[in-house]
Amino acid sequence: MLENQTFRGARKLQEKKRTKCREIKTSSFPPSPPSNNLQETVACEWCQDMSPDEFMEGGCAVCGQLTPVSQLSKLSESNCVWIYLLEMEWIDTS
Repeated sequence: MLENQTFRGARKLQEKKRTKCREIKTSSFPPSPPSNNLQETVACEWCQDMSPDEFMEGGCAVCGQLTPVSQLSKLSESNCVWIYLLEMEWIDTS
C-alpha cells in the first residue's frame, strides 16, 4: 500500500515537472523591450545613486570618523544636548 502511494506521488511530481518544462518552452525569447516609463525610471534612479553626494565623505564633528555626507546632519539642526561643549571658546582644540 505504502509503495503504491509513493509511486503515485513520484508520478505526480514527474508530471508537474513536464508541465513546467512545457510552460518554459512556450515563453518567448528574447523578452520584449522595457516600456519607456520603466527605462526612464531606471535611468533616473541610476543618476540619483551615482550622484557625488552618495560618494562624498565628511568627518563627524564628535569623533572624526569619515561618514557619507548623505548620513551627516548639521550641528545647528542637531538635538544633542552636549553640542554646546563643542562651541565653547574655553576648550583648547589645538
